[in-house]
Amino acid sequence: MNVSRLCVFLLVCGLRLAASDFCALQVTVVDSSGQPASVPVALLDSKGEVVEGAVTRGGHTQFCDFGFGLHSVRVQNRDCGFIVRDRVLLVNGVTQEVRVTLDCKQGEEASGVLTVSPSCPLYLRVQSDSAEKLSGASATVPDRVEPYRADVYGRIFGRIRKPSSGVPATIMIGAPGYVSSSIAIAACSASEQIERLVTLKPLR
Repeated sequence: MNVSRLCVFLLVCGLRLAASDFCALQVTVVDSSGQPASVPVALLDSKGEVVEGAVTRGGHTQFCDFGFGLHSVRVQNRDCGFIVRDRVLLVNGVTQEVRVTLDCKQGEEASGVLTVSPSCPLYLRVQSDSAEKLSGASATVPDRVEPYRADVYGRIFGRIRKPSSGVPATIMIGAPGYVSSSIAIAACSASEQIERLVTLKPLR
């Protein structure tokens, strides 16, 4: 193969590699026991308009191509409204993963009528006073039976109902072997995630 043909060959191969296909977003939905759930999922653009919809199969669905700007993933939370994950952005060559756990409780079903008051996304990072990430941490929020539990990085994701009548909503955070702490949320917006770093002190 001469030099000119070699150059053309490398150029074509390079373009093919640069333009290789990838799927931008994968969504996984499980119920409160960790089992895959089949529910409607929608991808929304920055204006809140539905770009694409799907129903999870085996707990999974994908949105491989979408436009510019921040997007959101909206998951039907059984008969309890929706769970929304914000700030999804298409990144070249990266398949982002969004994992959602359904938390619909008994007594909140109402024949298609939304019985859950407006809520706000919650993101906590829990650590010890020596900056150790506490994977055993949990957060209890008002009107929810089961606490949200931290992942291996000490991150807790969930939602909290909007405070009403000027009464702050209190979040209790704890971990085995540590003194519990609390956060008071006076107000929140459904479009703005509550983000807090929580430091717990060990029991003496």
